[in-house]
Amino acid sequence: MSDTSLARRNITVLTAAQALGGASAPIVMSLGGLVGHQLAPDPAMATVPVSVFGLGLAAGTIPAALIMRRFGRRIGYLLGALFGVAAGSVAALGIFANAFWIFTVGTFIAGLYGAYVQSYRFAAADAAEGPLKAKAISWVMVGGLAGAVIGPQLVIWTRDAIGGTPFAGSFVSQAILPLIAVPILMQLRAPPIGDTGADRGGGRSLGQILTAPRYVLAVTAGVVSYAMMALLMTGAPLAMVDHGHSVGSAALGIQWHLLAMFGPSFVTGRLMARFGKERVTAVGLALIAVAAAIGLSGVAVAHFWATLIVLGIGSR
Repeated sequence: MSDTSLARRNITVLTAAQALGGASAPIVMSLGGLVGHQLAPDPAMATVPVSVFGLGLAAGTIPAALIMRRFGRRIGYLLGALFGVAAGSVAALGIFANAFWIFTVGTFIAGLYGAYVQSYRFAAADAAEGPLKAKAISWVMVGGLAGAVIGPQLVIWTRDAIGGTPFAGSFVSQAILPLIAVPILMQLRAPPIGDTGADRGGGRSLGQILTAPRYVLAVTAGVVSYAMMALLMTGAPLAMVDHGHSVGSAALGIQWHLLAMFGPSFVTGRLMARFGKERVTAVGLALIAVAAAIGLSGVAVAHFWATLIVLGIGSR
């Protein structure tokens, strides 16, 4: 098989895996707060499961990279898929057992799974050269768009699938998706990470990177945007249900948010090349402020959805 054919095969594999793996986070975001409110010993702790999901994502990133460097991407991604199976299974068990902390462990494990899923686009680009490298990332992002639809639709279809235990069916489906991904990931033939040129000398030291003004600016903007995104995404489903809207409407709100977040990825690079990274970042932060203003203007479904859509565009 030629290098180009191998690259195209890997892109196809990882796009399909992204569609399945990318559906996990929307399930947690749509239902984590609602289930947390149902199970938590104190209503103030309702959003802890979603917060812990983000913690698991952050905590899993470096270990995932080290595992893939040591054992290769395919082994790493298969391990990640096992985390995905465990995440849905443990979360569903927490619902069945009416145990808040078991459910929270499940969402933490879902974050660990997400740490692997987030690197699929880099694996797709590893074996690609020239124009195919950019296309590889774009195709995997298409898989992300599919996942943004699959996750919320599963919430709508399965939230009452198991009688007497609302939402348990959705987390069972969350466990099934990575099982489907396992035979797909077995087809991956990614090159060793060390062969991609990332370890070659000549780059800046970590200290130089951490003290660079642009890096500090980027991190600051990232902290602000992701903090606001987490705040609104976590609170929106709870607020929607509290104001009499359906769980399905809340799940669709998360779907529109994720579509708005992934969609601009195809043009963001061009916008930054034309107008500059700083200007595009400033526009993104302004859009987040606009999203907050929309959210404060009313409590109809349209207000919530518009808030989440504008938030998605701004945070991307």
